Amino acid sequence: ETVFNKIKEEYFITTSRLFDNHDWPEGNYIANFTVWGTYPRIIQKKTFYIPFKRDNNNTMRIVCHEMLHMLFFDYWGKNFRDKLSKELSWDFSEIINVILLNLPEVNKFFKVEEKPFPNHIERYNYLKEIYPKCNSMKEFCEKSIIYLKEIGDKHQPLDWDDLAK
Repeated sequence: ETVFNKIKEEYFITTSRLFDNHDWPEGNYIANFTVWGTYPRIIQKKTFYIPFKRDNNNTMRIVCHEMLHMLFFDYWGKNFRDKLSKELSWDFSEIINVILLNLPEVNKFFKVEEKPFPNHIERYNYLKEIYPKCNSMKEFCEKSIIYLKEIGDKHQPLDWDDLAK
């Protein structure tokens, strides 16, 4: 909390700007510790999990990643609700997190490279090339929706064995 408090104002402003100046959802964001290597989040309750073992940079990366889902889904729900299936919306949320968290203006908060899930690599590689060519998040989402609908049923489900490599 102490580490995040040092960056939170600038993080909120920076990420809000990336989402066309969309305001962060109001309320308290709650991080819980976990001993497991996965970090689920409950969007409606603004609750998420971070590793019990502390590594400030990696922990900050996870905090920024999980919180960015909160902003994404608020923006998405108000602008693009039902444009993609629930599964593809979640996939897009993960992909866009990697794109945005690797931008220098965001990555400076934790200085750890964000990597896509193995089953997102093809879509991530395509969309990360589209992102800088767009003038707004709205334009990026619109182009992404077209692409994800075209390729959506062709993607592979997550292979958990790949994550162990």
